[in-house]
Amino acid sequence: MRKPLVENYSPKRTSKKLHILSPFDNLVILRPRVQQLFDFSYLLECYVTAKKRKIGYFSLPILYGKEFVGQVDLKADRKTKILWIRNLVWEKRIKKAELIYEPFLKKLKLFMAFNGCETIQSGMKDTTLLALLKTI
Repeated sequence: MRKPLVENYSPKRTSKKLHILSPFDNLVILRPRVQQLFDFSYLLECYVTAKKRKIGYFSLPILYGKEFVGQVDLKADRKTKILWIRNLVWEKRIKKAELIYEPFLKKLKLFMAFNGCETIQSGMKDTTLLALLKTI
């Protein structure tokens, strides 16, 4: 076994953190690089006609740990103080998205507060996620 370079060194144990990124975040702004490094295809669909959109008008990439796990299309309605989840799409390689729900909901709660919203609503059909949204 190799000795650590620094005496008393122990690797820091970190848990995975989830981040909802802006489409203009430096990490995702160079789309071809993101595709090459992370195998994550991302397109800001506000520049695409409504008929051709797959995720939503202003979808946001979801980073969990060191990998992109999906995209969410959110809309903050500041008049009604509702954060709308218009669409949520997990990457195909994510087999158990429900394992990501807890950190995702924590981040949604922060996102909701940042945008001055008091509740979250969704028209999606994912009953597990909808039930969890009621707990926020």
